[in-house]
Amino acid sequence: MKQRHSIYTAICAGILLTAPILTAVTGVQAAEANQASTSSLVSSASSSQAAQSTSSSSVSQSSISSTASSQIASSSQSTAKVAQSSAPSASTASAKETTTVTAPLKTDYQAAITAGANQILGGDYQSAWGALAIVQAGIKLTDSQKEAYRAVLKADVESMISDDRFTPTDLERTAIGVTAIGDDATNFDGINLIAKITENIKKTGINGQIFAIVALSMKDYGAEANQTIDDMIQALLKAQNQAGGWSFGGSESDLDITGMAMTALGMHRDQAGVQTAMDRATAMLKTTFLKDTGGFLIPSAFSKIENANSIAMTIMGLMANDVDPATIVGDNGANPISRLLAFQKADGQFRWVFDSDMGALAMSTEQSVYALDQYQFMKAGKGSIYNFKTAAPVDPVDPTDPTDPTDPTDPVDPVDPVDPTDPVEPITPTNPTTTVDATLVNKSLSATIAPVKDMVATEIKNGQFTGSDVIFGAARTNQLSKVQIKTLYNQMLVESKAGNISRPNDIARVILNLQAMGINPTEFAGRNLVNELYQTKDVTKQGTYMTATILLALVSGHYQAPTNAQFTVKDLVQYLVTEADDYGNAGWGYETDGVFIKDLDTTAIATIALKTTVATAQTYPLTDQLISETNELLKNSTAYIQSAQMTDGGFGYAGATTSNSNSTAMAIVALSTMGIDANTVKNGGDSALAALLKFQGNDGIFKADYSTSMAMGQALLAMKAYQLNAAGQGSVYDFVANPATPFGPAKVPDTITNPVPVPKKGIDQTKTAPLTIPGTTDDGNSGSTDVGFLPQTGVKTAVASSVIGLVLVVGTLGVLRKKSVKEA
Repeated sequence: MKQRHSIYTAICAGILLTAPILTAVTGVQAAEANQASTSSLVSSASSSQAAQSTSSSSVSQSSISSTASSQIASSSQSTAKVAQSSAPSASTASAKETTTVTAPLKTDYQAAITAGANQILGGDYQSAWGALAIVQAGIKLTDSQKEAYRAVLKADVESMISDDRFTPTDLERTAIGVTAIGDDATNFDGINLIAKITENIKKTGINGQIFAIVALSMKDYGAEANQTIDDMIQALLKAQNQAGGWSFGGSESDLDITGMAMTALGMHRDQAGVQTAMDRATAMLKTTFLKDTGGFLIPSAFSKIENANSIAMTIMGLMANDVDPATIVGDNGANPISRLLAFQKADGQFRWVFDSDMGALAMSTEQSVYALDQYQFMKAGKGSIYNFKTAAPVDPVDPTDPTDPTDPTDPVDPVDPVDPTDPVEPITPTNPTTTVDATLVNKSLSATIAPVKDMVATEIKNGQFTGSDVIFGAARTNQLSKVQIKTLYNQMLVESKAGNISRPNDIARVILNLQAMGINPTEFAGRNLVNELYQTKDVTKQGTYMTATILLALVSGHYQAPTNAQFTVKDLVQYLVTEADDYGNAGWGYETDGVFIKDLDTTAIATIALKTTVATAQTYPLTDQLISETNELLKNSTAYIQSAQMTDGGFGYAGATTSNSNSTAMAIVALSTMGIDANTVKNGGDSALAALLKFQGNDGIFKADYSTSMAMGQALLAMKAYQLNAAGQGSVYDFVANPATPFGPAKVPDTITNPVPVPKKGIDQTKTAPLTIPGTTDDGNSGSTDVGFLPQTGVKTAVASSVIGLVLVVGTLGVLRKKSVKEA
């Protein structure tokens, strides 16, 4: 047994974070026989003797950040063609052979999760990935079950210690498992796994880089971990190939590695360059879709046939970029979710290849289950399965403030600090209310000046600016200098020229940011962004949240529709009113299997957008009936927001048991927009405003579940909205009622000569003359006014190490094959 355990520890070191390797070497079927009788799979350094000259490898497991909510677009009565592929031999990569068969199109992913999780839990094979799959399936481990997983993870650590060999992939996998079962990865069996990862990160390749990001992002582990995340993100961005994918080695894209890389990067889409990389990868993955089966395939030396592992990793990557895999539909309704479900056996296990029990089914079952866990999280708007920062993890890729932040939070010295002679002067309410008065709010805002300066400087340093929460907030509260505005404007022009400001949500975000900086969005480098937004087709297909954001962008400047508009403000208002019918005409949220669940953050942004619109009703041809219906809906949605307040005074995500600063801030913005004093809204404890201020630390930063910059921005927006309401000045998003000071005496030029991209880490850029906007000087003095705040969501991103396990896998399989023959 001890010898068998040692053999399997070698496989773990060579495969356990590298699914592509597993799918490559079909000789793993020999391992399947032993796997059933092995009580644990430990990544032991003792296995290094079998492959002393190789670095250990990790089996691909992935995570995602998405907040989309959608349905499986298929019926269980329909049928789909499925590929029944012959298995390649261990020594040769056989060509793909397919036989067309007809099978029911499966759609019940929840039943599949339950059956798969129970199969994992009932087996005698414990691993970090199994723990993750079970926990995120909603199954609470008993004390004895948790202890069994803890014992396996401790064995991992003890093997590392005894061999004095701490490979990043072993450390990352163990840290993920430790966190999943609720233990502390900074102090587990006497080892700080997080510190060990950062210490050994240079000893790895792409797998280790990917899972360093994942492991270090599961909780807030401090500055060193954040720096490692940052470094690893840059490494991944550099490793992306010309086609838009990633690979374990070589230039050809690999499904598993691409899906895993997207999963890691998807946890940090606010980082400069990440969203572009994600979009390129998404486009590449869609070209590999098999219409006849609903799966994905890139024939390679690793695998010539479809397999559950690769499909699971691919859909994880797509969801990381807010793409619902069930909306990619092939023949007869076949889609990636239905295809993955087709691999499940009656006992709950998932096959590796269709209609064959070859391969390591325990691994394919783990990956399939946690991929479906993530799908369930996505539909419920719960974010990433890897977010363990709160009891109810939410990874707000689609942030709860409509400027869709894209800015990191690595504090650096400001490029152009705010002139100390021109300090921030928040609006003082003319009629402040009771316990939390204007003095405390102003004190809180003043405490944000230093961290906001750092965040703005980081935004400038990273370049590729297309609008962000921190910039919106800094401009609306007088914390941007003219030099900074000019630099940011230059970056936006460069991105516009590159075609990176084209999607409806991008255009809406840029409109809001330009207005906050005092620049006219209808005269942007020869583009009228408002008209372009009006000319976008199918805007309501963006969902409630983004539709509300687009509406806010249009009514924020009271902009009229051009003659060739594809929709009107009235259309958007009618859409939101109609959507609320599914939620009892009392709010908005998401739908899961025909059940409509109200969500506070979605309700808040829609409430803000509709109230801001109604307040400017004279600008738009809204009928009396529509205005009446909207006002009734706003009354009901406001009542829902107030009813969602927790006893500590704060607000939380749907289904959460604890409040968070982001939801609390959004609730305050909505209440203030509705003319309600957030300092009087209580539920037996603190007021909503008092609860928000308690999230602020001595350093001025607001505590965050996911991103400190996002929490900061939303808190600032909430306090600004509170002040404007107290002063009777209307919506924080109404730039007509609360205008920003025009940037300069002359308008911003329509075109830019020799635009200069701001240098970005790892990217060579041509240096040319920067833009000088007429009527301005580089004096550092602020030229914008107070109005509202938005969060800057930059979450540190890292990437840790990869493992070159192919040699180790092949060598170990040779040992296994010899051993299995002998034991047979």
